[in-house]
Amino acid sequence: MNLHQLQYFDCLSQTLHYQRAAEQLGISQPALSRSISALEAELGVPLFERQGRGVELSRYGAAFASHISLAMQEIDTGVTRVRELADPGRLTLNLGVNYILAASYLPGLARAYQDLQPERPIFFQFHQGNTLSVLKNIKDGICDLGFCSFVEDQPEIQFHPVISMKMCVLAPAKHPLLSRRSLTLEDVARFPLVLSLDHTYYLENLFRRRNLTPAVSCRTGEDRAIAALVAQGFGLAIVPYDEQLRACGVELLSLDEPDAFRTYYLARSRTRTPSEAARAFWQFTLEHAEAE
Repeated sequence: MNLHQLQYFDCLSQTLHYQRAAEQLGISQPALSRSISALEAELGVPLFERQGRGVELSRYGAAFASHISLAMQEIDTGVTRVRELADPGRLTLNLGVNYILAASYLPGLARAYQDLQPERPIFFQFHQGNTLSVLKNIKDGICDLGFCSFVEDQPEIQFHPVISMKMCVLAPAKHPLLSRRSLTLEDVARFPLVLSLDHTYYLENLFRRRNLTPAVSCRTGEDRAIAALVAQGFGLAIVPYDEQLRACGVELLSLDEPDAFRTYYLARSRTRTPSEAARAFWQFTLEHAEAE
């Protein structure tokens, strides 16, 4: 099978009419029929069944269509991506970013950088994920740079601290600790905790240094999901302070802990040659962090 056959199948699976599909594809109806017949012969099953003047997907065709539709979307996205990269008038930056920074820190940073050179637009593509997925995207060349937590034993990655965010405690409504003006780690450790899937073990190490071992009720991917679980009574959580989390139905309580700051880093590959855009944005971000 070839790409044209898959494109023809995808179009016919949506129109369910040979003549309309042929018109959309810009080919003759006999050519479309021959292509579909060849595809069915190769797969060894009928993909369509006659239904009046049109056709309908067979059970084999329906199963095939669900995958081919996604594949065609990915191919179209890839073509668009290559054309964007080939546009000499626009620089492209692929940035991996932790969930919290995607909503709080990075938009303002990107805006400030773009304002420096309004005559030459930067095409930003933001890939959100936890720290390990950000680092994987950098290593695989999907992202030029990343904003994430520091991880030990990553010789391929260069880290540089750029921002620290104060941590707070999330608690559900009517929790007994709401009457306290500030909390200690000992207070928090008395209750179950909701932790992140971001296995950098930052919070675990905070408790370990106090000889505390809180019970972990569950883990999830990002701070809004953590807040939603806290609101439903799964436990407390310690996350970077973000006023928007109140919308999830939780209270934000002060944490009396001198080390309760989460530092986030700008990261890049030591083994890949950075693009012009990546080098410039790296330098700008470091200078911006020093100025702050």
